[in-house]
Amino acid sequence: LHFFSYFLQNRQQNIAIYELNSVMGKEESKDAEMATDEGNQMPFMDTFYSLTSDDPSERSLAASSLLKHVFFQSNTDGVGRDIAIKDGTYALTRLLNGLCSGRASARQGYASCLASFLKISFKCGADGDSEQVWVQHFMKNAGGHFENPSEFVRKQFTQSTSLEAPKGEGNKSGWGSKSEEKDHQFGKLFGVLAIVRSGTLSSATPKILNGYVTDLVALYDAKQLFREPSTHALREFFSAVAAFSGLESVGKLIEDTLPTFFNFNSKKENYWTAEKMGLYLHLQTLYMNGNDGNIPKQIHKALLTKKNLNKSFGTRTMKKILANTSSTINTRCNLVWDAIWSYLSEVAEKKKGKGKAKGGRTLRKTLISGDDSPTAIIEALVDDVIVENLLADPIKGSKNNTDGRHLALSLIQQMCQIDLSATFYIHFIFQPTVVKTLFVNTLQKGSKGKQNDKKKNNNALKPLASQILEDLVQSLGKENQQIRICVVKALLRGNPSFDQDTRTETVSALLGFEKSKSSMTSEITNLESQWIEYLHFLMDQVIERVSEKDVEINEAIKYIDVIHTFVKRIMRSVNAESSKPFVQRSLMFFMVGAFFNLGEYESSAMDDDSGGAIARTMAEKIKTAVNCIPYEIRVHMSSRFFSLFSDIVVVKQRDNMSKRFLEEAGIVEGAIKSIQDQGAVLVNKINDDDDNDE
Repeated sequence: LHFFSYFLQNRQQNIAIYELNSVMGKEESKDAEMATDEGNQMPFMDTFYSLTSDDPSERSLAASSLLKHVFFQSNTDGVGRDIAIKDGTYALTRLLNGLCSGRASARQGYASCLASFLKISFKCGADGDSEQVWVQHFMKNAGGHFENPSEFVRKQFTQSTSLEAPKGEGNKSGWGSKSEEKDHQFGKLFGVLAIVRSGTLSSATPKILNGYVTDLVALYDAKQLFREPSTHALREFFSAVAAFSGLESVGKLIEDTLPTFFNFNSKKENYWTAEKMGLYLHLQTLYMNGNDGNIPKQIHKALLTKKNLNKSFGTRTMKKILANTSSTINTRCNLVWDAIWSYLSEVAEKKKGKGKAKGGRTLRKTLISGDDSPTAIIEALVDDVIVENLLADPIKGSKNNTDGRHLALSLIQQMCQIDLSATFYIHFIFQPTVVKTLFVNTLQKGSKGKQNDKKKNNNALKPLASQILEDLVQSLGKENQQIRICVVKALLRGNPSFDQDTRTETVSALLGFEKSKSSMTSEITNLESQWIEYLHFLMDQVIERVSEKDVEINEAIKYIDVIHTFVKRIMRSVNAESSKPFVQRSLMFFMVGAFFNLGEYESSAMDDDSGGAIARTMAEKIKTAVNCIPYEIRVHMSSRFFSLFSDIVVVKQRDNMSKRFLEEAGIVEGAIKSIQDQGAVLVNKINDDDDNDE
């Protein structure tokens, strides 16, 4: 009863604190409840100074104290209400003026408090007053004639953030200093965002909306440092208008304020920037999300296409414009990339019993314009932007290509959040160049001694590269087995010793080796097809290396070692019966490759034991590429054959080692006879390039 009584007495306060939390960030609003106690509340006039503090907790306490003083301490009597109205009018003016202060964190503190102040004043009224909200009282107290509260706020905002200074001694031009001009420009930017986030634009007239957009476009044109933040504000502004007024209002706003902002025929240098492209794609995305085909002519053309990536926009191609965003990557990507992924993908529909698609997004079936599919565009982005530019020579203005690789890693991370096909991982996202440059070269352990600049730069990229691999493993569950094996293939095409060189367990985890032996044995049915596909992939890589004109001996030997390690791990992880299919395939592959010339081999159907059938399968696989594997590789396959054979006997020694040896030897002998009957010949002597008998 006490709590219920307290809640009723503070109902208006609780509503406003809820509004405050919904507008301010976590850091800015976490102390809002603290101000409900008198001991934690700041004096009203002190709050304005504390709003400029660099400490987020002090700013949030100051904001909540200010809001409580204005909105929660008024009484139903006329005197208390008049004081609150005067203090509220004064606070609104101070908050707007404070946006232009360059002191400490003034812009952050004043903008955050302003957003909450406006949201509460537009929704709540004084106790006992159900006819007018607070902002109407402030408007009346300030004087002047306004059609609605939004017009009042717009006028106050314009006066406070105006760049013009009063003429006086030493200021004949009527303009402030350059630093004052920049402060007012930042104030205008923060102010517009505060008004947007307050949610009060729903009552604004088209004229008022046009004014805010015009302010942001002027900031975009003013200085290069305002391009990205002003474009971000424009995106947020148009999204807000679409939410409360619909796309028809957005279209009218584009036609009124951006009639020539997007000119495809412009030849001016730096006319088309990454930020402008990001805004263009964002506006198109709004219409795609709203299923509205009535698109304004200003944004009707297709911008992001395979053809346009290589087309000149002014003095630069689009792919160069996008690649150059790496110079400002730091801890984030340029907003154009967020716009690109939103344009190409959409939130996936939740399926019953299966949850959302990986990352919660899936590629769109159709785009708003153009003939290219989203998949084709992403393929072009990987090839033309990431591989051709970001992973190539250092970009102008960068001593090395660390910035480019940082952006490339960030883009790979973002693409992995979209539900893509299995083949896309192999041929594009994790193609060999990407794997070697971004993951192996970044994560591999350097040599001992003093680090050079390249290795120091790699250290800066290691956390991001490691995080991408960890997220990838976690995001691919049991239902994504086909994608898991495709990712494994892609990583090993880039480097056969991927886990060893990167010092990670990525490949092992994707293959299912992170589980315990008991759980792996119980799930062997689900893993068997995946492991067999993986094993045949490794064998194909060996054959591919020996079938080329220039035999890649070292690469082939690496894949042979991967096969050997993989099978031995299976033997340790599951019981003997479960490991049999993998052991026999590997053993026969090593045997046929190491000891036989298949020049006279002819395949034909035969009914015999599994050993002979597997041996013939391996012989046919090898013969498609080469009759006889080169000597250096055969030596290594021979070594791995005997090593694996002995391991099989040792694993099965529980009953009788000699008996098990004879059993395995019998299987091998039967396999040898089977392929010899088909024309395979044991290699007893090979002549190398120096005519030396081996």
